[in-house]
Amino acid sequence: MNGSDTRNILQCAEGTQLSVRQALPEDVMDILRWRNDPYICAISRQKEPINEAVHRTWYSRALDDPDRLMIIGSLAGQKTGIVRFDRLQESLWEVSITITPEARGRGLGRRLLEMALECLHSVDASAEVLAVARLSNAPSVRLFLSLGFNRESDDGEFVRFVLPLGSSLQYL
Repeated sequence: MNGSDTRNILQCAEGTQLSVRQALPEDVMDILRWRNDPYICAISRQKEPINEAVHRTWYSRALDDPDRLMIIGSLAGQKTGIVRFDRLQESLWEVSITITPEARGRGLGRRLLEMALECLHSVDASAEVLAVARLSNAPSVRLFLSLGFNRESDDGEFVRFVLPLGSSLQYL
């Protein structure tokens, strides 16, 4: 993302208890720790922990990728999680959300995702958001449904949801 995109992201996050910002280089190890948490590994498409060297290389590239938007949430100075959007096509973005072990079960995931969707809207007002979750991941399934994502399909293991952001943002 370029500098003006960063300003838009910061503007959309003001005035709330939970704050969001664009991911920074110094977040690299926190994100790796959250991703390699046993609970997250169990519900991820790739269940194996990520190697630190591989993660550092990926993360360095991800920060500079114009087709990737990574939003970090914080509450009272403590990081609560990350929402990542990966552009798959012109205005189709896949979302991934990870809540820190310390922040789980506190209802922060919904607000973090709401705020991240607002940030994505400031970058791509016509975005359509794809979410993929394990059917066994009840918190994610409930989260996406509660925010108006439409259940598109499931293959018995994963369920796909889609949210046309432009028409849905007014309800967040």
